[in-house]
Amino acid sequence: MKKILLAVLLSCSTFIVQAENADNSELFAELKKKDSQLFNNVYGDCSVEEMNSLLAEDFEFFHDKGGLTPSKQAFMDMLKRGPCSDNPPKSDYKSFRVLKEDSFRSFPMYKDGEIYAVLQTGEHAFYETFKGQNLRLTSTAKFSDLWVLNEGKWQLGRVFSYDHLTPQEMKK
Repeated sequence: MKKILLAVLLSCSTFIVQAENADNSELFAELKKKDSQLFNNVYGDCSVEEMNSLLAEDFEFFHDKGGLTPSKQAFMDMLKRGPCSDNPPKSDYKSFRVLKEDSFRSFPMYKDGEIYAVLQTGEHAFYETFKGQNLRLTSTAKFSDLWVLNEGKWQLGRVFSYDHLTPQEMKK
């Protein structure tokens, strides 16, 4: 019985080390860069072409306050109405996301020894400023993103955005 328990504990510790070591890999760096591109696109460039290349065709976005966005096209339409709209004019309004670096983790997923997806988790904060006003924190949240390998290209397949808290809720 002790040998079985030891084998289970060793295999669990090996998995934890592999997940943590994945954070230092080239793949981790590549997907972290894609994560930055995604948020730079949403809150900055709003490049439809870049966003299309980042999102899988069967993309879904689950948000604890905004509900389900069931498709890539619905997500793109939401961006055009929201962060990528011209209301208020971009010259008057800026918003952005700041990743809590020490919270960012990457967990590779394998089938038959081949990597097919990576789950990334972390925490981030969102800020905004209007022309002539100070920067203000609007919310914090957690996320879990599933990056899927499609024909040799990493694309975002699922996003779970949850535990959104306003500054007032953080004080409670």
